[in-house]
Amino acid sequence: MSRTQEFEPAEALQKAMEVFWEKGYGNSSMDDIVTRTGVSRYGLYGEFGSKKELYRAALEHYCHQNIETRLAGLARPDAGVQDVKDFFMGALAHCQCEEGRLGCMLCYTSVELGIEEEEMAEFVNTAFGKMRAALRHALQNAKQREEVPSDLDVAETADFLTGIIMGLSTMARSAMDPQLMKNFVKGGLARLG
Repeated sequence: MSRTQEFEPAEALQKAMEVFWEKGYGNSSMDDIVTRTGVSRYGLYGEFGSKKELYRAALEHYCHQNIETRLAGLARPDAGVQDVKDFFMGALAHCQCEEGRLGCMLCYTSVELGIEEEEMAEFVNTAFGKMRAALRHALQNAKQREEVPSDLDVAETADFLTGIIMGLSTMARSAMDPQLMKNFVKGGLARLG
Protein backbone atom coordinates (compact mmCIF):
# COMPACT_ATOMS: atom_id res chain seq x y z
CA MET A 1 0.00 0.00 0.00
CA SER A 2 1.46 3.38 -0.99
CA ARG A 3 1.88 6.13 1.54
CA THR A 4 -0.62 8.99 1.45
CA GLN A 5 0.94 12.34 0.71
CA GLU A 6 0.58 14.50 3.80
CA PHE A 7 1.01 17.93 2.21
CA GLU A 8 0.19 19.90 -0.89
CA PRO A 9 3.40 20.19 -2.98
CA ALA A 10 2.36 23.46 -4.65
CA GLU A 11 1.74 25.11 -1.28
CA ALA A 12 5.03 23.81 0.12
CA LEU A 13 6.86 25.07 -2.97
CA GLN A 14 5.32 28.53 -2.58
CA LYS A 15 6.45 28.72 1.04
CA ALA A 16 9.92 27.38 0.24
CA MET A 17 10.19 30.01 -2.50
CA GLU A 18 9.36 32.70 0.04
CA VAL A 19 12.16 31.52 2.34
CA PHE A 20 14.71 31.42 -0.48
CA TRP A 21 13.55 34.80 -1.79
CA GLU A 22 13.92 36.39 1.63
CA LYS A 23 17.22 34.78 2.63
CA GLY A 24 18.92 33.52 -0.52
CA TYR A 25 20.13 29.99 -1.11
CA GLY A 26 23.10 29.96 1.26
CA ASN A 27 21.34 31.59 4.20
CA SER A 28 18.25 29.36 3.98
CA SER A 29 18.56 26.22 6.03
CA MET A 30 16.37 23.18 5.61
CA ASP A 31 15.19 23.91 9.17
CA ASP A 32 13.94 27.31 7.93
CA ILE A 33 12.07 25.62 5.11
CA VAL A 34 10.65 22.87 7.35
CA THR A 35 9.42 25.53 9.78
CA ARG A 36 7.80 27.68 7.08
CA THR A 37 6.22 24.83 5.14
CA GLY A 38 5.30 22.57 8.06
CA VAL A 39 6.62 19.66 5.97
CA SER A 40 9.28 17.30 7.27
CA ARG A 41 12.71 17.07 5.63
CA TYR A 42 11.76 13.56 4.53
CA GLY A 43 8.64 14.87 2.82
CA LEU A 44 10.50 17.75 1.13
CA TYR A 45 13.36 15.56 -0.06
CA GLY A 46 10.93 12.90 -1.21
CA GLU A 47 8.95 15.40 -3.30
CA PHE A 48 11.64 17.80 -4.52
CA GLY A 49 14.99 16.07 -4.06
CA SER A 50 17.98 17.90 -2.62
CA LYS A 51 18.05 21.47 -1.31
CA LYS A 52 19.52 22.55 -4.64
CA GLU A 53 16.71 20.83 -6.57
CA LEU A 54 14.15 22.44 -4.27
CA TYR A 55 15.77 25.82 -4.90
CA ARG A 56 15.65 25.26 -8.65
CA ALA A 57 11.94 24.35 -8.44
CA ALA A 58 11.31 27.42 -6.25
CA LEU A 59 13.15 29.65 -8.73
CA GLU A 60 11.13 28.26 -11.64
CA HIS A 61 7.96 28.89 -9.62
CA TYR A 62 9.13 32.44 -8.87
CA CYS A 63 9.82 33.13 -12.55
CA HIS A 64 6.42 31.86 -13.62
CA GLN A 65 4.58 33.74 -10.90
CA ASN A 66 6.54 37.00 -10.91
CA ILE A 67 8.26 37.44 -14.27
CA GLU A 68 6.51 35.53 -17.04
CA THR A 69 3.10 36.87 -16.07
CA ARG A 70 4.44 40.43 -16.11
CA LEU A 71 6.00 39.90 -19.54
CA ALA A 72 2.66 38.93 -21.07
CA GLY A 73 1.89 42.50 -22.17
CA LEU A 74 5.24 42.80 -23.92
CA ALA A 75 4.78 39.49 -25.70
CA ARG A 76 1.40 40.35 -27.25
CA PRO A 77 1.64 40.44 -31.07
CA ASP A 78 0.78 44.16 -31.17
CA ALA A 79 2.84 45.25 -28.13
CA GLY A 80 4.45 48.67 -28.44
CA VAL A 81 6.06 51.51 -26.56
CA GLN A 82 3.15 51.95 -24.15
CA ASP A 83 3.46 48.30 -23.15
CA VAL A 84 7.16 48.85 -22.39
CA LYS A 85 6.30 51.88 -20.27
CA ASP A 86 3.50 49.98 -18.54
CA PHE A 87 5.89 47.11 -17.79
CA PHE A 88 8.31 49.49 -16.10
CA MET A 89 5.64 51.39 -14.22
CA GLY A 90 4.32 48.04 -12.98
CA ALA A 91 7.82 47.02 -11.89
CA LEU A 92 8.27 50.33 -10.11
CA ALA A 93 4.92 50.00 -8.33
CA HIS A 94 5.79 46.43 -7.35
CA CYS A 95 9.05 47.63 -5.79
CA GLN A 96 7.03 49.86 -3.48
CA CYS A 97 4.91 47.03 -2.04
CA GLU A 98 5.96 44.73 0.80
CA GLU A 99 6.76 41.74 -1.44
CA GLY A 100 8.54 43.91 -3.99
CA ARG A 101 10.94 45.21 -1.37
CA LEU A 102 12.57 41.79 -1.48
CA GLY A 103 13.85 42.61 -4.97
CA CYS A 104 14.12 39.92 -7.60
CA MET A 105 14.92 36.34 -6.69
CA LEU A 106 16.32 35.80 -10.17
CA CYS A 107 18.76 38.71 -9.78
CA TYR A 108 19.94 37.44 -6.43
CA THR A 109 20.39 33.95 -7.79
CA SER A 110 22.66 35.46 -10.41
CA VAL A 111 24.73 37.25 -7.77
CA GLU A 112 24.81 34.43 -5.23
CA LEU A 113 25.11 31.34 -7.42
CA GLY A 114 25.85 32.50 -10.96
CA ILE A 115 29.63 32.25 -10.66
CA GLU A 116 29.77 28.92 -8.86
CA GLU A 117 26.77 27.10 -10.31
CA GLU A 118 26.82 26.79 -14.10
CA GLU A 119 23.30 25.34 -14.17
CA MET A 120 21.92 28.32 -12.22
CA ALA A 121 23.82 30.79 -14.39
CA GLU A 122 22.31 29.17 -17.48
CA PHE A 123 18.82 29.32 -15.95
CA VAL A 124 19.24 33.02 -15.09
CA ASN A 125 20.58 33.84 -18.56
CA THR A 126 17.68 32.02 -20.20
CA ALA A 127 15.12 33.83 -18.03
CA PHE A 128 16.64 37.24 -18.70
CA GLY A 129 16.89 36.28 -22.37
CA LYS A 130 13.11 35.90 -22.42
CA MET A 131 12.77 39.39 -20.95
CA ARG A 132 15.18 40.85 -23.51
CA ALA A 133 13.29 39.10 -26.33
CA ALA A 134 9.95 40.45 -25.11
CA LEU A 135 11.37 43.97 -24.86
CA ARG A 136 12.92 43.68 -28.34
CA HIS A 137 9.61 42.52 -29.76
CA ALA A 138 7.68 45.47 -28.30
CA LEU A 139 10.40 47.96 -29.27
CA GLN A 140 10.59 46.62 -32.82
CA ASN A 141 6.84 47.05 -33.17
CA ALA A 142 7.13 50.55 -31.72
CA LYS A 143 9.89 51.43 -34.18
CA GLN A 144 7.88 50.16 -37.15
CA ARG A 145 4.91 52.24 -36.00
CA GLU A 146 7.17 55.28 -35.44
CA GLU A 147 6.40 55.42 -31.72
CA VAL A 148 10.11 55.74 -30.90
CA PRO A 149 12.98 57.59 -32.62
CA SER A 150 13.83 56.11 -36.01
CA ASP A 151 17.50 55.67 -35.05
CA LEU A 152 16.70 53.66 -31.89
CA ASP A 153 18.86 50.53 -31.72
CA VAL A 154 16.26 47.97 -30.65
CA ALA A 155 18.64 45.26 -29.42
CA GLU A 156 20.85 47.69 -27.51
CA THR A 157 17.86 49.40 -25.91
CA ALA A 158 16.32 46.06 -24.88
CA ASP A 159 19.61 45.10 -23.23
CA PHE A 160 19.81 48.49 -21.51
CA LEU A 161 16.25 48.20 -20.21
CA THR A 162 16.95 44.69 -18.93
CA GLY A 163 19.81 46.19 -16.93
CA ILE A 164 17.41 48.82 -15.57
CA ILE A 165 15.16 46.05 -14.25
CA MET A 166 18.12 44.36 -12.56
CA GLY A 167 19.25 47.64 -11.02
CA LEU A 168 15.74 48.49 -9.88
CA SER A 169 15.54 45.15 -8.09
CA THR A 170 18.76 45.90 -6.22
CA MET A 171 17.48 49.34 -5.27
CA ALA A 172 14.23 47.86 -3.96
CA ARG A 173 16.04 45.38 -1.73
CA SER A 174 18.34 48.13 -0.50
CA ALA A 175 15.32 50.21 0.56
CA MET A 176 16.33 53.12 -1.65
CA ASP A 177 14.28 56.29 -1.73
CA PRO A 178 11.21 55.69 -3.94
CA GLN A 179 11.85 58.98 -5.76
CA LEU A 180 15.37 57.81 -6.66
CA MET A 181 13.93 54.61 -8.12
CA LYS A 182 11.31 56.58 -10.03
CA ASN A 183 13.99 58.86 -11.47
CA PHE A 184 16.11 55.84 -12.42
CA VAL A 185 13.25 54.32 -14.41
CA LYS A 186 12.24 57.67 -15.89
CA GLY A 187 15.80 58.24 -17.09
CA GLY A 188 15.90 54.81 -18.70
CA LEU A 189 12.59 55.28 -20.48
CA ALA A 190 13.67 58.71 -21.76
CA ARG A 191 15.55 56.84 -24.50
CA LEU A 192 12.22 55.93 -26.00
CA GLY A 193 11.40 59.54 -26.79
